[in-house]
Amino acid sequence: MMNVNPFRVVNDSARVEAAGEDGYLFLPGLLSRDDVMAVRKDVTIVANRHGLLRAGTPPHKGIADQGNLMLDGYSTPEYRAYYTDLLSQRSVHALSLQPVLMDVLAAMLGEPVFAHPRNIIRTFFPGRSDITTRPHQDHRPIKGTTEVWTAWIPLGDCIEPLGGLAVVPGSHRTGLNEVAEGTIDVDLGDTVSWRWNPMRCGDVLLFHSLTVHQGRDNTTADQIRFSCDFRYQGRTKPVHEHSLLPHMRWSTWEELYSRWPPNDPLRFYWKSYNLDILTNDYHDSV
Repeated sequence: MMNVNPFRVVNDSARVEAAGEDGYLFLPGLLSRDDVMAVRKDVTIVANRHGLLRAGTPPHKGIADQGNLMLDGYSTPEYRAYYTDLLSQRSVHALSLQPVLMDVLAAMLGEPVFAHPRNIIRTFFPGRSDITTRPHQDHRPIKGTTEVWTAWIPLGDCIEPLGGLAVVPGSHRTGLNEVAEGTIDVDLGDTVSWRWNPMRCGDVLLFHSLTVHQGRDNTTADQIRFSCDFRYQGRTKPVHEHSLLPHMRWSTWEELYSRWPPNDPLRFYWKSYNLDILTNDYHDSV
């Protein structure tokens, strides 16, 4: 990646203007480190249960078992079982609804916020540059309104070798880019200026659904990078029906909620909203 500079940090009073100009906001320390580490603990316990972590190492360290066949890809039945287990963790969904995060987004959007329940948990294995997410815009897989913002949250400190996420500032202002049929990858050439820097646990990166972004390689010897993608929009804006379903649709909400209390307020929380739901064609991707 060429021309990489650190994320811009702005004062609270300048957030709305900076978001409109840059198409992203970097919010150091927005979330409680303890809250995020509690989610990491739940996620790494699941990873350990499914054999992704090296035997004899503390699960919270996220040290990969290099012999686990799931390291070869994301399409195996074993990985699907692992991912379903991840998505059933209540703490992940509760993190997406943190009041401090919702307040920032409400100020940016200028109306009450709808948090998509289609939360995503990323497991990026070391040494797998072939599956690092390439430059793209999120609107194609999300659909609905273009005024959707993603919160990218590393579960733990994301040091430089772990990679992370990079964005192209201002790229949302040119609209939806043309892409080759069957892909969402965007080619901006080698001269574009990217923004990226390591992130601490509790930092949040927000970016617009038209902002071009990409993953950075996990170049560590043996550490897994865990992160979450949460998506938000104004409640009055249209939302695609598939944003109301579990990510990848490998499970149902009933299956994911099976171990939650039956009266848990997080269950189907969006059904109390009067949403404008779209039903046009859809393809799962990112």
